[in-house]
Amino acid sequence: MAAGTGDISNNIQAANPKPIRKNCKLHAVLAHLARGNSMNRFQAEKICHDHCLNSTISDIEKRGITVNRKTEVVPGYQNSRVHCTRYWLESEEITKAAKLLGWQNHDGYKS
Repeated sequence: MAAGTGDISNNIQAANPKPIRKNCKLHAVLAHLARGNSMNRFQAEKICHDHCLNSTISDIEKRGITVNRKTEVVPGYQNSRVHCTRYWLESEEITKAAKLLGWQNHDGYKS
């Protein structure tokens, strides 16, 4: 395969993404974000059973959805400070996410 073809296939996937299969962590995380929620890695573990949120976010972005993020500090073990990232979607991206999730409208009740 020629050099740089990986970039082309990623662009094709983003331009014409396949719907996301239900009952998988990718669907759970994207649905949570598409409902207007935000989360960090600790919340993702509890809410979506996702043990590696940053990888799931990367998979979502490969499908053409821009995920916003900011660094935050949360309390850790024995009141230590833990730096992590909070993720969320803006309204334009929620519309794209709803399409990938197969929702008829983007209120989240059709999944």
